[in-house]
Amino acid sequence: MTRMRKEYEEIYRNYEDKLFYFVARKQLVLSLIRKEFGNKPVNVLDLGCGTGNVLKYLSQHLNGHFTGLDASPIMLKNKTSSKFKLVRGDIYHPKLKPASFDVILCLDVIEHLRDDVGALKTIQRLLKKGGMAIILVPSFMCLWSVHDEMNNHFRRYGYGELKTKMYPIKGVKRIFYWNAISFFPKLVARLLPRKGKKGHSDIEAFMLPEPFNTLLTIWLYLENKWVSLGLPLPFGSSLVAVIRKH
Repeated sequence: MTRMRKEYEEIYRNYEDKLFYFVARKQLVLSLIRKEFGNKPVNVLDLGCGTGNVLKYLSQHLNGHFTGLDASPIMLKNKTSSKFKLVRGDIYHPKLKPASFDVILCLDVIEHLRDDVGALKTIQRLLKKGGMAIILVPSFMCLWSVHDEMNNHFRRYGYGELKTKMYPIKGVKRIFYWNAISFFPKLVARLLPRKGKKGHSDIEAFMLPEPFNTLLTIWLYLENKWVSLGLPLPFGSSLVAVIRKH
C-alpha cells in the first residue's frame, strides 16, 4: 500500500460520518435489509468494512450480530465495540465459518480488486441458504476520474457486466442504478480539464457546505424509498445488486 493511499484512507475516515453519499448509503442498506427480514435478528458480515461505520449504524437499528472484515490496518483503527467486531483478513480466504451469515455486504469494494469474481465466490461460500447479499459498485466507465485512480479502482461497471459477474452467487438477483443525483455533475467534471496535483486526494471536493450536503442527503433518501419499492432509476453513478441465495 502506497503512502498516498494511506493518506487517502485517513481522509476517508474523517468524512464518512458527514458526506451525503455515505450517510444515504447506510440508510439504503438498512431499508433493503428490513424489507427482507423485518425485525428478525440477523447475522451480518461486511466484507471490506473499512472503519465499520456501516456496521455501527446497522447495529443501532437492527438486532443480531455484526462482523466486519478488512485488509487495511488504518481502516480498522476502531477495532471492536460491544455491538460489532472488526477483524483484519483476506477477502479471498477469510477465516470465517461457511454458510453462517444471513446478510453479507460488499459496498464499494470489488472495483478495488483485480479478481472481483473471487470475492463474489467468497460471498457465495459464507452466505446462508435464504440469505441476502448486497453489492454496491461505481457505474459507467464514462464517469472514470482521478477519484477512481486515487482510490485504486480497476474498473467502473456497466449494468450487463455486473449482471454477468454475479454468476457465482446462486439466487434471485435484482440489479438497479442508484445515486442519480451525482451522475450529471460527475459527467461534467469528467469532461473538464483536470486540476490539482496528481496523486492528491479529491474527496474533500465531495464534501459540500451546508445546506447543500443536507439537501443531497434528503434527495438520496428519496431515491432510497423509490428503489426500496422495487422501482428502477434510468441511470445512476452507482449500481446495486441484491441477491437472495437459493
